[in-house]
Amino acid sequence: MRIGVKDSDTNLRLRFPTGLVLNRLTVSILVHALRDKDFPFTKKQLMTLIKAAKTYKHHHPDWVLVEVDGHDGDQVMVKL
Repeated sequence: MRIGVKDSDTNLRLRFPTGLVLNRLTVSILVHALRDKDFPFTKKQLMTLIKAAKTYKHHHPDWVLVEVDGHDGDQVMVKL
């Protein structure tokens, strides 16, 4: 997973192994942290989503998950 943040002063690029970000432990932490917030997904549903995302990443390695352009020229991009 690659995260890029770009503005007029900085160009920050972070790389995280997808297996480190998308795994059972992070799903458990997410479900536990959002337990009181009326989170509509179960742990099993999130694991299915993560499995599909990993499969999609294998077939499309440069797929852009999120791309945000600010009105002042700031850019944020998250790639799988």
